[in-house]
Amino acid sequence: GSSYDVKTQSAVLEGAIRCANSKYNEYGVYGIICDEDESKLSIEKAKYNVVGHQDKLSLSYKVQVSGLKPNKQYYYRAYYRIKGKCDLKYRYAKDIAANATYGKVKGFYTKAPSVTTGEALNITSNSATVKCSYKNVEGLNCGVIVSGNGKVECIKANSNDGEQEISLTGLKAVTNYSYCAYVIIDGDTIKGTNKEFTTSMPDISGTWSCVEKYYAYTGAPASYRTYSVTINKDGTVRYSESEA
Repeated sequence: GSSYDVKTQSAVLEGAIRCANSKYNEYGVYGIICDEDESKLSIEKAKYNVVGHQDKLSLSYKVQVSGLKPNKQYYYRAYYRIKGKCDLKYRYAKDIAANATYGKVKGFYTKAPSVTTGEALNITSNSATVKCSYKNVEGLNCGVIVSGNGKVECIKANSNDGEQEISLTGLKAVTNYSYCAYVIIDGDTIKGTNKEFTTSMPDISGTWSCVEKYYAYTGAPASYRTYSVTINKDGTVRYSESEA
C-alpha cells in the first residue's frame, strides 16, 4: 500500500489482505516490514516489523513505524504469515517454505530537517531576542548557538516547526555576539547562516548636581552656584551652571 504522514523519524504505512476466506485473521499474522536495506525485507531480517489488523469490512490496514532516521530512504512491504496448517493457498511456490507471502516492495524517504537563522531584535546591554525557523525537527534537539565574550552556548528551542523567538540573557554590554540556528541529527549538527549583533551601552543616563557656597567679598552675604552634569541615553553629555 501507500505511505502516509511521513516525518523525520516515523511514517504510516498501508497494507491490505485480499482473501476470499473470511478467517484470515484466525489463520495468520500480518503487517508491514521495513528496512533501509531492501535485501533484508523478510520477516526474519527486517529491522522494523509492525503487526496490523484489518477489519473484515475494510479493504486495508495502516501501521505506524517509529524510530526511523531522518533524511533516509526506506523500503517496505506487507506480509502474511500462516499459523500452522490451513486451507489458504499460497500465491508463489517459494512462499510455502517460508510459511509466508509478501506484497510488492515500495519505498519512501523520511523528511530532512532544516534550519534558518533569523534576525536579532530587542537588543539591550545584557539581553537580546533572536528569530530562527525550523522545519521537520519534531523530536530532535534544536535551538541556537551563541558565541561571544569568550563563551559558546547552545540554547535549546522547542522541537516544533515554524519560526521561534529565543531569548538570550546574561550578555555583556558593548560586546559582539555571533549566533546561528542548529538541529542535531544522529550526532551531526546542521547549522544555519552565522549572524551577528552587538549589545548596547548600559543605561547610565541621569543628572548629577553639586552646590557651591561662596562670598563675593569679605562680609558679603553668602551666594550659591549650582553645577549640573546630564548624561543622555544616547551617550551625549550636557554641562550647566546657575546661581541663586
